Amino acid sequence: MSLHPLLSLTIAFLRVPQIHDGFEWSVFISRRTTVKDVVGLVVAELGISRNFAVLGGGSFEYVLEEVWAEGGAEGKTLFL
Repeated sequence: MSLHPLLSLTIAFLRVPQIHDGFEWSVFISRRTTVKDVVGLVVAELGISRNFAVLGGGSFEYVLEEVWAEGGAEGKTLFL
C-alpha cells in the first residue's frame, strides 16, 4: 500500500443502506489491488452489512461504478 495520492480512490456512496447518499471515503491502493479487494476493504472498514433481505430471493452485492465527464459528455463503467 502507498499513501501517494495517485494510488488512492475517493468513493462516493449512493443507494447503500446504512450510509447517506453523497458520503465520500478515500481508500489507498496498490497497483495489484482488485475491485473485489476495494469493496471488501470498504465493507470491513465502514462495518457495512453484507446480509440484506432481497425481494425474489436473489443475492445482494456491492459494485463500483466509475463516472466521468469529458467535453460535456458523461461516461460510466461498472465494476463487479
